[in-house]
Amino acid sequence: MSAKRFGVLLALTGLCYKKVKFMDSMIFGLLIIGIVALFVLQLVMWIWMLVDCLQNEPSTGNDKVIWVLLMVFLGILGSLLYYFVRRPQRIEEFGH
Repeated sequence: MSAKRFGVLLALTGLCYKKVKFMDSMIFGLLIIGIVALFVLQLVMWIWMLVDCLQNEPSTGNDKVIWVLLMVFLGILGSLLYYFVRRPQRIEEFGH
């Protein structure tokens, strides 16, 4: 292979490498944005369920304390449990 052809080939592979490197950084950036968005959505869900429990859960018995402790210690899992298990029961029983 002549030196001229080798130089052209080297230039082309360098160009392709730069394109791939740019795409990798773009994909990495989108991945970071997605992770941050997911974290923010989880935080919003957690705060929403915590406030909902503190404001609307009846104070009779220990239900409110137990649900708040579950949400604090289990984080998003506790909030999802509250949203899908307790909240529909509370709305059915008390109307809010």
